[in-house]
Amino acid sequence: MQNRRLSLLSALALAVSACGGPGDNVEILDQRTAAWVPQHSNQGLTSAQRFDREEVQAPKPPQMQSAPIGNALLFDLPEGWTKDEGTRMRLINLHPAGNANADCFVSVLGGDGGGLAANLNRWRKQIGLEDASDAEIAALPKVKLLGGDASLLQLEGSFVGMGNEAQDDWALTGVIVSTPQATIFVKMTGPAALLQAEHERFLSFVSSVHFGEDTHGTHDPPQPPKQAEPESEAKVDADSNAESVEDIADELFSANGYRFQVPEGWADAGPRMMCALNFRVGKETECFLVVLGGDGGGLIPNLDRWQGQLGLDPLSTEEIDALPTADFLGGSAVMHEAVGEYTGMSGEASFEEKTLLGLALLTGESAYFLKMIGPKEEVAEHKGAFLTFAANLEEVK
Repeated sequence: MQNRRLSLLSALALAVSACGGPGDNVEILDQRTAAWVPQHSNQGLTSAQRFDREEVQAPKPPQMQSAPIGNALLFDLPEGWTKDEGTRMRLINLHPAGNANADCFVSVLGGDGGGLAANLNRWRKQIGLEDASDAEIAALPKVKLLGGDASLLQLEGSFVGMGNEAQDDWALTGVIVSTPQATIFVKMTGPAALLQAEHERFLSFVSSVHFGEDTHGTHDPPQPPKQAEPESEAKVDADSNAESVEDIADELFSANGYRFQVPEGWADAGPRMMCALNFRVGKETECFLVVLGGDGGGLIPNLDRWQGQLGLDPLSTEEIDALPTADFLGGSAVMHEAVGEYTGMSGEASFEEKTLLGLALLTGESAYFLKMIGPKEEVAEHKGAFLTFAANLEEVK
């Protein structure tokens, strides 16, 4: 059971389930589904179909791709609550008691998301409170979330959200569980009196969130019919298992709001959780682009996580200051390259030694991470292509 919980977290980096003991006065009206594979998913398409040529009139904004392990999160909608469309960062998006001023949502960040204490104290700052001590955080009540112990936080004060004016007599109720694979958040904000009245329904909602049934069987979702290419488009051999894009390496493609050239020897690797772009490089190397809101947890925590994935100690301040930079999405990104025994999302080292080559660009509004991981020789062979790809990559808005 423990291995299964970790494998689902690794594959999906999301799924929320917290037991809060709903009271007798809670009535569940019906069961709702939150779409998990993005609306404009590329699943089941060939490389040429995924990377449409740049004749598209309205390029789509970046989308978080889901891992191919089930198409939905299911949950029970509490009585009186209403459901809004999900967003890239709010996988489930609700309004408690149907009040437009009250929000309850589920979101996820890969890795430890900056750590439990940092996130709890960020919420405390939003409500006008000082940071909690380690002892206070340790004393928080716990609820079960995917079999782990999640911290439950209840705060009241003057709430300041994402750039909004302060709201007096406001409250925040949240659940956070942080694991090496993902950090999962369930957060409810709104008028204090309303949140007090809806607390049991919040706990009932949290406990109801679960994977769709198809996650309990095969990890390969149903594939949609392949779309026909326009006659003018280059054809890709439908019988090819690898779907190599070497023959169209000089073409410009666009996908998920980005315009790019596919380097020789790179191939589209299909949808992957939280990745805007995902490539297979050579035989055993992967390269992917992750885009997060805000500072993405900060430069140093992300560098520390990359070091940890290789079994290495965190970099010192002097080592971080000495890191080189590289062109990436029109900016100057911090570049980090290291070698070690790589432990990825599965928790198992798949090679004795791997090289991790990463770029991190934090703009203040978004955090962009381009990461290539593979055997030392293969990463070295493709390092030039990686840097060229990063320098030429464009975000289409």
